Amino acid sequence: MSDDGETAIFPFSRLAHSFIISGFGQDFDPGKELRSNGVMRTIVLSTMEKVRQYLDPENPKAKRKIEHYLHALSAQLAMCDKTDRAIAMFRSPVNR
Repeated sequence: MSDDGETAIFPFSRLAHSFIISGFGQDFDPGKELRSNGVMRTIVLSTMEKVRQYLDPENPKAKRKIEHYLHALSAQLAMCDKTDRAIAMFRSPVNR
């Protein structure tokens, strides 16, 4: 993954939550999906904290790599927020 001229192996791209609105005999359960997305958010935040433990302020190259990882993980947190908003839309009645 490349970002601002910095390139690093980014092992976190599998952190994602997806859901199906309906189909195959299953009803959409917004509460369950919000909880699942909350679990994903917790995993991302925990991963960010673990990555921060490796920050060596005396090593500029390592610091750039850690910042690179944190930036990408922050983008995944933003996706969790977006997913919550999408689930909330499906949770709301269409005609109020």
